[in-house]
Amino acid sequence: MQQGSKTPQPEPGGKGERSTVVVTASKNASGNWNFRMAQDGRPTEALHFSKDEKKMKKVDWHDVVFVLKDPSGTLAFHPDKDQALWVARGDEHNAPPCPAKQSSDPCKGFRVKSNPRPNELLVHNDNAKECLLSYRLNFVAAGSGSNTIVAYHDPVVGNKNGGG
Repeated sequence: MQQGSKTPQPEPGGKGERSTVVVTASKNASGNWNFRMAQDGRPTEALHFSKDEKKMKKVDWHDVVFVLKDPSGTLAFHPDKDQALWVARGDEHNAPPCPAKQSSDPCKGFRVKSNPRPNELLVHNDNAKECLLSYRLNFVAAGSGSNTIVAYHDPVVGNKNGGG
């Protein structure tokens, strides 16, 4: 998948690429939440990042901006960046089970940098190993002031971040 434009402010030791992932939420007839994703404008079931495809080096990174589109205005990303995203790391062939709670050893290569707005989450991916990551985006009731998770989305990331 296309990775988007270069990040305007590179971090020391490498260069970055920015990808935007739009997560669209809707309720089905049973009242359960459904989610669809588009990475850089292309619908997808799983995210894909490849340093090799972009001719990047191991020290390079991807920043991912998750944007929540909820026409009902009911959901927001969890305001606590440690609770907004839970990640589990597998190997290059096997995705681990989706995390059911925050890991005591979170995947440090794919982590929330900030959540500047209730519908936006900035994630930094500097993982240099090829692997599959299972992750869960957690949502709270928008504007409620509550930290109770009311919905979540749990796709997989194909991290092909070998690099040169």
